[in-house]
Amino acid sequence: MRAMNRCVFLQLSFATLVLALIACGDDEGRSPSVDGGPLVDSGPVGCTSDTDCVDVIDCTRDTCVIATGDCRHIPMAALCAVGETCSSTAGCACARRCAGTCTDLANDAANCGTCGSSCGVGTCEASSCVCPTGLTSCVDVTGGSYCADIATSPSNCGGCGVEVTGAPRAELCNGIDDDCDGTVDDGNPESGTSCLTGVGGCARMGASVCTAAGVVVCDAVAGSSNMEICNGVDDDCDGTVDDGLAPLSCGVGACTVTAPSCVDGGPGVCMPATPSLETCNRMDDDCNGTVDDGVGCDIAEISATVGSTCARRMAGDVACWGSNGFGALGDGTTTRRLVPTPVLGLTTALELAGGAAHFCARRASGDVVCWGYNRYGQLGDGATTDALSPVPVVGLAGAVELAAGEGHTCARLISGEVACWGGNRAGLLGDGTTTDRLAPTLVFGLTDAVELESGTFYNCARRSSGSVVCWGSNDSGQLGDGTTTARHTPTPVSGLGDAVEVAAGIGHTCARRSAGTVVCWGSNGSGQLGDGTTIERRVPTAVTGLTDVVELSAGGSFVCARRSSGAVVCWGKNDWGQLGDGTLLNRRAPTAVSGITDAVELTIGVIHVCARRVSGAVVCWGANISGELGDGTMIDHRTPAPVIGL
Repeated sequence: MRAMNRCVFLQLSFATLVLALIACGDDEGRSPSVDGGPLVDSGPVGCTSDTDCVDVIDCTRDTCVIATGDCRHIPMAALCAVGETCSSTAGCACARRCAGTCTDLANDAANCGTCGSSCGVGTCEASSCVCPTGLTSCVDVTGGSYCADIATSPSNCGGCGVEVTGAPRAELCNGIDDDCDGTVDDGNPESGTSCLTGVGGCARMGASVCTAAGVVVCDAVAGSSNMEICNGVDDDCDGTVDDGLAPLSCGVGACTVTAPSCVDGGPGVCMPATPSLETCNRMDDDCNGTVDDGVGCDIAEISATVGSTCARRMAGDVACWGSNGFGALGDGTTTRRLVPTPVLGLTTALELAGGAAHFCARRASGDVVCWGYNRYGQLGDGATTDALSPVPVVGLAGAVELAAGEGHTCARLISGEVACWGGNRAGLLGDGTTTDRLAPTLVFGLTDAVELESGTFYNCARRSSGSVVCWGSNDSGQLGDGTTTARHTPTPVSGLGDAVEVAAGIGHTCARRSAGTVVCWGSNGSGQLGDGTTIERRVPTAVTGLTDVVELSAGGSFVCARRSSGAVVCWGKNDWGQLGDGTLLNRRAPTAVSGITDAVELTIGVIHVCARRVSGAVVCWGANISGELGDGTMIDHRTPAPVIGL
């Protein structure tokens, strides 16, 4: 049963103890807390007076409950006044006194951080003044905090503790009263000075002005820009004088030059180049307004095939010579011709392409005509009947380039697509089948071709990116994809991305790269790859010693290249003297053709070569079995011999 509470109130002086000792204990002898702090009971110690309980627990008021002999200890922190701390020996004592008053330096705005450091209209938090807008919290040498107006206070002019002594600092445009005269940014030397706004013809002079934000600006407004003219002024205000003006052009033909239209603010001068001797190079060398005049030059292009050669004149007519089986010469007969003979009815040709025993021509009207052998439909007229004179290819428009193989023909279209027709052995027409086509059929997936070349039973196209794709027969690796698998649609040549020209032969292919070097791949039994070996290559392999090639042409088992100097080199099979070096020796690396230093064009048949010279003359060498060299004989030539009658 709980005992009846008994209450005893004791009052002692505050100097020794202020305690309302409530001896209202329960049967366990516990008493409630005082001022929110718990009463700590050290238990029965047999005390008879308060002195028996002192210092048993630090920083408390100690008393003895005589009735029970227990020491009670009252925590003093809750009883300490502001500015006092609890001491184990003295009880509550002042931490710091200012002017005799117990002071809380951490929160007293009148004594913030140290005695006498006043925050004024600010407040004190953690011994530092928190100042209202416009005032800055500063710390004095004693460590006390105060609020100051650093824009106007002489003792804090521009910064805490910066005292103005002697003459005030010069006023600047910075939003501060540097001279502490009570006015911000007045009379600063940056205002009123001359300034420039705008560029070139838009530039305007003005005066510097100090803004309320303490920033110097120019009060001038830039002018408007105008079209640039030659006057030594930056009219369009882009920072460059007389720029973007169209250059002057003067002269005719090869004498045409350009010159700056404006020099040092005045008009430029254009002087035509000096005329030179007219040569057959498709240029107006003598600058009289007429190309290749007065030199008897009218040959624009030459094209060779198996036992036959053709030449296109500037006027658009075509003459052919050599073998005329199946009507390959287009003169309406099958009679062999030892000198150039006109093709019937062809007067507007722009391009020629020769296959094994047929030729095709692209005309100025955009249509294509073909003549000669037509067993596989390579003439594209919808039939398989040979034609002794040109017949139109049906259903073809927009052709910009032609190429022909042994029994097929292809055309590159203005769209970048390619169409082929004729025999489709090994899928060489590129339409995904092996079905012969008597009329043009689009090659699958090719839309960006920029050059077209046909080999015997395959084709290659150079794409706008510089890469090359090939399709058709691949028995010697001539497609360059690393295999010998025939491809019915275009397949990329491995590792070639900078080609500028492609040439295809019977079973080998070459490409001229942008740097002037040459790579070849495919059959190499006679050294036609030019790498110094006779090893077949299924991917592009560098030709030895060529760095300045400007044109390539591939034949039966050999290749020729025109160099930038006009010289010609050939390599590969030489059993008919087709390498033009005066021998019948095969060459595994490029070998110079004798006596040619001014070639401007090459064409290769199966075992003969022809070159057009800068003078306009045409020379041929190699086999002359059917009069394909055009010299009026059927005698082979191991070095170049002139074609007569052109």
